[in-house]
Amino acid sequence: MSKFNPYAYGPLVAELLTPERLPELGPGTPNLAAKSKLEALTIEALFPHGPRDAVSGRCCIAALWLWHDFLNAAHALVLNMGSLSANYWHGIIHRRERDFSNAKHWLRHAGGHPITKLMYREVSGIYREFKFGIVDPSGFDEVWNRALSLDKNWEPAAFVDLCSGVNDQEFVAQEFVRAVQRLEWQLLFDWCWLHAQGR
Repeated sequence: MSKFNPYAYGPLVAELLTPERLPELGPGTPNLAAKSKLEALTIEALFPHGPRDAVSGRCCIAALWLWHDFLNAAHALVLNMGSLSANYWHGIIHRRERDFSNAKHWLRHAGGHPITKLMYREVSGIYREFKFGIVDPSGFDEVWNRALSLDKNWEPAAFVDLCSGVNDQEFVAQEFVRAVQRLEWQLLFDWCWLHAQGR
């Protein structure tokens, strides 16, 4: 994936995604300044020509609520949708809530999502750069090696372990995991956006 460009998704999305930020691993604090814009979001506003896949379109709206740390609103949108993407978002939301067993449950139901191969390719390269800034990367490596599986797929459920264990690590490890989480959000949002448009 080339550098994430919020303007590729139209002015409504661009306004909600700028300036760039690095979301917290935990729940964060809802961005009340964005609430009225988020409440005004509809499938028709995001996809004026109509979405080819309404579930993916709803996933995009849930993702935008999540981006601004409104976890309950995002959660309500992905409940009972049943698609791989909705399950993936559901798992991310629980991970951010620090409800790690539920996060793994939903992420296992998202197994085989097309972004897993993209995540492996994008993350494995930047991992090496961050690793050199960690004083004692041994425990970090152990969990990480499970996240980067042998079949060259990203393992979202294993990433939950990395997110849950990084709080006691050095600052650079926490920044790395937050950067990976942002990349995951960007790739999944992009996939849902394109799928909603039938591409």
